[in-house]
Amino acid sequence: MKKNTKHRFLLLCTFTLLANINLTFANTNTSEIETIFNWAESKYQDLFPGEPPTKIIDPWIFRYYSSTGIYVGAKEDNIFVFGGPWGTGAPTFIDTVPNLINEISTASNAISSCNIPPVTSASVFKDGVSYILNNKTLNVSTNGKCVDPDETDDTDEECNTLVEKTGISLLEINKFSRIEYTGVPSYKLDDPSVDYLAEANKTTCWINAPKEKVDLVINYNTCYRMSDTVTFTMIGTTTHKLVSDCFATGADIISDYFTNATWIKSVDGSYEED
Repeated sequence: MKKNTKHRFLLLCTFTLLANINLTFANTNTSEIETIFNWAESKYQDLFPGEPPTKIIDPWIFRYYSSTGIYVGAKEDNIFVFGGPWGTGAPTFIDTVPNLINEISTASNAISSCNIPPVTSASVFKDGVSYILNNKTLNVSTNGKCVDPDETDDTDEECNTLVEKTGISLLEINKFSRIEYTGVPSYKLDDPSVDYLAEANKTTCWINAPKEKVDLVINYNTCYRMSDTVTFTMIGTTTHKLVSDCFATGADIISDYFTNATWIKSVDGSYEED
């Protein structure tokens, strides 16, 4: 049971990381800066309303809140604000990135550093992978090649940490035609009996899911080089459907984004917390 659960969550981790791609990238500290911006939006919603995209104009990484006329930006590991109550004479220094990250990490509510793509048209190419978002369909492709996985991504545990309970329940339906490791002798797998395609096509219902995932469709056509001889291929589609009660959906797995609690469906249809 535990080995099968491990494989399920390795796959879920892959899907979650791909589904939570940040559509704007910078060279340094982007994850921490995004965390600070998200924290500011949550804590001071009257000043930083909505979820505008992060933009980069060297040397600045910033977000602009048009309804309040306020910018929040980062430059050389320092956070500044501009406009609104701070005026438009010059950017106002708030604190350093490390100090703010430390403050956030010790707060009772953590902020996710994983930005789910805004539901607008966008096209990004990163580390050999293209992410093309059109309305609520995200196409993820390595364009017929096998590429190295992005080792800078954080774990699914960090990506699943939300600032608050959203009250949104989403049924995630996976329809994959191919989930395959190549170049791995069966005796080297933790459990050679695991059917990776069957595991990938299990349904998952997310409690307290982020609102950006409602009705989101993700198409995957990717191949990753796990080593010089091992590749991992994933071809298929994931959809997200709004539901009222995850425990009434019959999903194979139920997971809470806010608490990280997970339940696995038993043979008799009941759920057992993992």
